Amino acid sequence: MKFNIILLLLILLSINVLAEEITFPKQVYSPSETLQANISLNFLPIKDIQPNQIFLFDSSGKSYYIAPLLTKFDDNNYYIYFDLPYNAKDDNYTLRISKIAYILEKILVEKTITKEFSIVNDTYVISVSPAMVNLSSTSEGFDIKLFNHGNSTPVTIETSSGIKHPYEQPQQIGDARLFRFKADSKSSQEEIIFFYDDKNYTIPIFTPFRGSQINITDNKTNLTNQTNITINEDTIKPITLITNLSSITKYIDKTETLQGPLLIRNNLNQSVLLYFELSGNLNKIVDINSTSLRLEPNEIREQFFIVNQYKDAISYEYSGNLTITTLNYSIVFPMTFYVTQQIEEPSENKTVEETHETLFNESEQEINNPFENKTTIPKIEDKKQSNNTLLIMLIVTFLIILIIILAITRKKHRERTFNDYLKNIEKK
Repeated sequence: MKFNIILLLLILLSINVLAEEITFPKQVYSPSETLQANISLNFLPIKDIQPNQIFLFDSSGKSYYIAPLLTKFDDNNYYIYFDLPYNAKDDNYTLRISKIAYILEKILVEKTITKEFSIVNDTYVISVSPAMVNLSSTSEGFDIKLFNHGNSTPVTIETSSGIKHPYEQPQQIGDARLFRFKADSKSSQEEIIFFYDDKNYTIPIFTPFRGSQINITDNKTNLTNQTNITINEDTIKPITLITNLSSITKYIDKTETLQGPLLIRNNLNQSVLLYFELSGNLNKIVDINSTSLRLEPNEIREQFFIVNQYKDAISYEYSGNLTITTLNYSIVFPMTFYVTQQIEEPSENKTVEETHETLFNESEQEINNPFENKTTIPKIEDKKQSNNTLLIMLIVTFLIILIIILAITRKKHRERTFNDYLKNIEKK
C-alpha cells in the first residue's frame, strides 16, 4: 500500500516537472490592455517559436487578430506580449501556441500548449510599449510609452534599485505619454511598476547578467575574443542577411499592420552579439522584437519586425536605415514606408500569415513600386464603369426594339380584325 502511494506521488511529481507552461502575471485583463506571458518548454524545439504560431480564441472558438512580440531567452524559455483586442467582450479566452515541433524517440512530433485567462471591461485601462525590456548593457537608457484607453487617471511609478527615473510625483498620461528611464544595474533582472486607480502593471527589465547565466563559459570566452577581431575585405563577414533584398520600400494603408521575420546568419565559429538600431523616423512606425540578439556559431536566427502595430500612424513618409552591428562590422538596410489613406476595402480573407510573408519576401519589382496598387485601382474601376455603361446601353436598345415589335404586332392585329369584320358584314 505504501509502495503504491509513493509510486503515485512520483508519477504526479514527474508529470508536474515535465509540464509545459504558459504563465501570466495576472489572470484578468481588460480590452486593449497589454498581455504578458512566459513560455516554458520541457522539450527542445527543432526551430524557434514564431509569432504566427500564437493565437487567441474566446470561449465560443472565435479567433481574434493579435500581433505578439516574442523574445527568446534560451531554447526552452520565451517571453511574449501583445495588446488585447479593443472589441473583446467579457469572456474567458485561450492563448494557444500551436505546432511546436520537436523530436521524440527519433520521431518528429508537434505539440500545442494553451492557457486560459479572462477579459473584463473596465473604466481604467492602459497598454504599454514595450511590455518587456531586454537591455544590451547594464548601463543603458530606454523609453516606455503608456497609452490610456479609459478614463484619465494619475500614474505613480516605482522601480527596483537598478532603474533610475525623475518621476517622483504622480504623473498624468492623457491619451499617451513617453517615460524615460536609465539602467544602472548589477542584477539579472529589474522591474518598473506603474500604479493607477487600484491596479498596477509590472514591466520586467532583463539585463545582460541574465544572458551570461544561461551559458557562462561560452559567453565569457566569446565576448573576450570578439574585441580582437579585425574586419577587412579578405575576412569572412561575421554576419549576413538571408534575403534577396538590399532595401525595402513599401506602400501601406494607415489601418494596416505588416510584420515578418528577417533571417540573419552567423558566419563565424564563435557566438556574436548583434545590436539593432533604427535611424530617421522609422522608430515611429517600426517595432523590433529586441534591440539585441545573440547568435551561436554558424547559427541562423530571426529578428521579428512589426510595422504600424497600433494602426495609428499618420499619413506620411517614414524612412531611414536599419543598422545591425556586431564586433566592428555593420550592415545597413534602408527602409521606407509610405502611409496613406485607405484606397480600397481590405480583403476579409487576408490572414496573419500573408502579412508575415510580404514584409521581407516580396519581389524587387513589387517593392520598388510602392504605389503600384494605387495606380491600378482606377483602371479596374474604369473597366467596371465601362462594362456597366455598355450593359445599360444594350438593355435600353433591347427595350426599344421590343416596344417597336409589339407596336407593329398590335397594329397588324387590329387591321386584320377590322377587315374580317367588313367581310363578315358583306357575307351577311
